[in-house]
Order: sequence, then C-alpha cells, then structure tokens
Amino acid sequence: MVADHSKANDKLKQIAASKNVVLPTDMSTAAKRETDKLSKMSGASFDREYMKRQLSDHKKVVAEFRAATKQARDPDLKQFAQDTLPTIEQHLEMAKKTTPKSS
Repeated sequence: MVADHSKANDKLKQIAASKNVVLPTDMSTAAKRETDKLSKMSGASFDREYMKRQLSDHKKVVAEFRAATKQARDPDLKQFAQDTLPTIEQHLEMAKKTTPKSS
C-alpha cells in the first residue's frame, strides 16, 4: 500500500505542479489527532484501530475517486482518478479482509 500511495501522490504532485497548484504540505488537524491517538496505542488495540481507520478512509476515498471519474472537469485529474481508482478499490478489499468484525 505504501508504494501505491507514494506513486499516486507523486503523480498528483506532477499534475498540480503542471497547473501551478500548491498542495498542502502538512496534515489536517483531524489527521494529526488520529495520528496522535494511534501513536499512544500498541499491540492488538493498535492493530484493530489502525485497520478500522484504513477501512473507513478507503471507503471514503473510493467514493470520492468514483465521483471524480464522472464529474472532474480537468481532463488530467479525471484521468488520474480513472487510473488510480482500481488500486484504491484493491486496497479497500484488502482492508475489508484484514479488519476484524466488531462484536
């Protein structure tokens, strides 16, 4: 997943640079909170929480990329979404298989 995310981020940075768009360089406040919470966890509780977030985040991103494949006005961004969506869908399926069911 890390390699796939890095590849997608690099491609997005190229697109942004070609359009003179400056991307954020820092995490959002919510992402920082999540990272801080996870950094205080370990073992099985960390694993459960991390995978729960991976599942939730990938569901959200798949929905956003599906919408972008249909609604994006910029042809480069639309192509990026179309090219990247299958990989994100694979990650979602991996997260579904890895995330333990809540009891």
